Amino acid sequence: MRVALAFAIVFAATAMAITAQSRADPSDLFKDVRQRVLADLARIPNYTCVETVTRQNMYRQSSRRFALQPTCGEIIRQRDARKRSLPVTSWNRLRLEVAIADENEIYSWVGASTFQEGNVHDLVGYGQTAGGEFGPILAATFVEHAGMRLLGERTEGGRRLLEYGFDTPRELSQWVLKIGSSEFTPPYSGSVLIDPNTGDVVQVTRRTSELPPETGYCQSIHQIRYGRVQIAGSDALIPREARLVTIAQDGSELVNVDSFESCREYEAESVLRFDDAGSPPAVSLQASAPDWLAPIPAGVPFDCRIVTPIDSNTAAAGDPVEAVLRSPIKDPDGVVLVAPGARIHGRLLRFSSTSDSYELGVQFNWIERGSARVPFGAIRKSGPLRAAPGMGIFVFKQPRLRLPQLDSSWITAAPEAAPRQNP
Repeated sequence: MRVALAFAIVFAATAMAITAQSRADPSDLFKDVRQRVLADLARIPNYTCVETVTRQNMYRQSSRRFALQPTCGEIIRQRDARKRSLPVTSWNRLRLEVAIADENEIYSWVGASTFQEGNVHDLVGYGQTAGGEFGPILAATFVEHAGMRLLGERTEGGRRLLEYGFDTPRELSQWVLKIGSSEFTPPYSGSVLIDPNTGDVVQVTRRTSELPPETGYCQSIHQIRYGRVQIAGSDALIPREARLVTIAQDGSELVNVDSFESCREYEAESVLRFDDAGSPPAVSLQASAPDWLAPIPAGVPFDCRIVTPIDSNTAAAGDPVEAVLRSPIKDPDGVVLVAPGARIHGRLLRFSSTSDSYELGVQFNWIERGSARVPFGAIRKSGPLRAAPGMGIFVFKQPRLRLPQLDSSWITAAPEAAPRQNP
């Protein structure tokens, strides 16, 4: 209690000192804000948030059928002058949990029992991924730049903000862009918006110059908005929304919009483990296990009803789903292994949309047998053949998707580790 009180007093004193600096030299203000940010970053590993990522493909429709391909410089200038966004032709949505360990971001699907080792691209497996928004980008910005030049002032919603600029050469760049199978580390310039009255960082923007021609892209722009939230009684600086735009050489754009919510502090008993995050702990199936714990054989047909509602306005890959068994699962001799009514648990591993259709992928991970949870895998009896192993694909041709429940037929299979999604 004394430590918490002492920290609160120091924090309040720092805030008042920064407020007093709002009329002082901008360089001194930046130094004070930098110290406050570094203190915030030291507490980030205590927190975890749910991160929802919406990834959009946006294409430019050219009215000149045989027009010469414009240069990247021309494409960037046209985009900066454009007053409207390009039309969205397809999108997909992901929902993850993010935390910090050893100064790096770690991820898991929502509700998983463990975080996985590796970056967000390793977990998701395709498309444009950003990463670093929960802490590393802010750290790289303020640790690598002890001082920044004042660019000027701006007003947003009646709020006076100071804008500071910086440049990061390639040899110091920690910005790793991953788009499909491409990976590159570009130099970039950037800016930081600071509220001089509160001493808070409001926004960090990073912008590459023209990317190498062999990448197929012209420029990436990454913008992160920050705000303070109360977590376990402490005032925490957390990213609220991030937007990553990558402009292709044909003028199309890849846009990631990330939001952060449901932030919380790790409980005392919480432990970060780096193993299979695809399912909760299951019983160990030994050779001498009773019949009701015997492995479920592959190739057995069954029907089930997914009872987790799925709505296109909110659903995302990573969301847990629950199903109810509607027909018995029997062994080759006709003995019932799992009776109707048993609960099956899994998650969405794909949720995407193109024009007026939706595609979702479901993977089952475990099934309830008596009081035990045992590993369980299945494939759909019918459906698109492009599904990854252990994932059933559903396609719906409609402008809005609302599924209070979903009946389908499956065939048992060997339990699969959570597969990466396919483009």
